[in-house]
Amino acid sequence: MLYRGVSLAIYTESAGMIKVNGDQGEVTPLYDGKARYDGTFTHGSSAENAVNAQQIETGTWGSAFISTTRDKKTAEYFATHDRDGNSIPGVVYWIDDTLFKQHGVVAIESQQPKYPEEHEVSIRPSSGRIIPSEVIIRIEHIDS
Repeated sequence: MLYRGVSLAIYTESAGMIKVNGDQGEVTPLYDGKARYDGTFTHGSSAENAVNAQQIETGTWGSAFISTTRDKKTAEYFATHDRDGNSIPGVVYWIDDTLFKQHGVVAIESQQPKYPEEHEVSIRPSSGRIIPSEVIIRIEHIDS
């Protein structure tokens, strides 16, 4: 089981769908000051680069990957805290990763995660910009 936590505002804005910002399954790191020069990124285009790019910020360099976690408490934190750490209402999606192949979802766990304690799994649709609703088995509203 995977979980994705988002603010109630993001959930409402996206009409309850999980949308990705980019459209690239592979990206080439740019020399724009965003990348770490610690071996996280490799030369050329790769899916691992796309996964690591979205850990900087969703959609970096066109990456279609978004963050999920195997840890529900981590998802709850992201759902109920803004970037400044303020408490906000949120939503946690429960995502059944056993349905990914059937519904065209790609999942990758970074070999060099930026935050290993978050147990992150990056996912993207194999086509389009929306994670298929068929893999979402529950949506849990959480008050701040």
